[in-house]
Amino acid sequence: LFETAKYPVALENLESYVRIQDANKVKNTVDYVLAYQLIGDIHRHNSKMDDATSAYSAAFSAFNHSKEVATKYPAFGPILQARVEEEAEAPPPTAGLFTGIFTGMVRLADEVGAGGPIECDPEEEELRNSILFDD
Repeated sequence: LFETAKYPVALENLESYVRIQDANKVKNTVDYVLAYQLIGDIHRHNSKMDDATSAYSAAFSAFNHSKEVATKYPAFGPILQARVEEEAEAPPPTAGLFTGIFTGMVRLADEVGAGGPIECDPEEEELRNSILFDD
């Protein structure tokens, strides 16, 4: 669903997966880390920066707590760290009535018609595919 740009459904499924893993206390797997990264990517695509930052931070934390994931996929760490740092460095939205209305309209348009696929670096895509097809 993520790869076909069906982001609302993908987000719902990814969040369900994370909740199930949390309930089962299985938080430090590569699938868990990747799920949080994808959740962050979708939120960033929808201009929900606080949610994106939270998801990226959760992914990076899980990565850092899993020696197995860090050993098997060492390239994942810098990608996640960059995402966390990008969101931390992003300027806060300006407060104003017009800005608030415009931002809300943009978010609604993103959520309803998500204008196209989320693009990523080819190396990141290769890593993601190696994770997905490694199981």
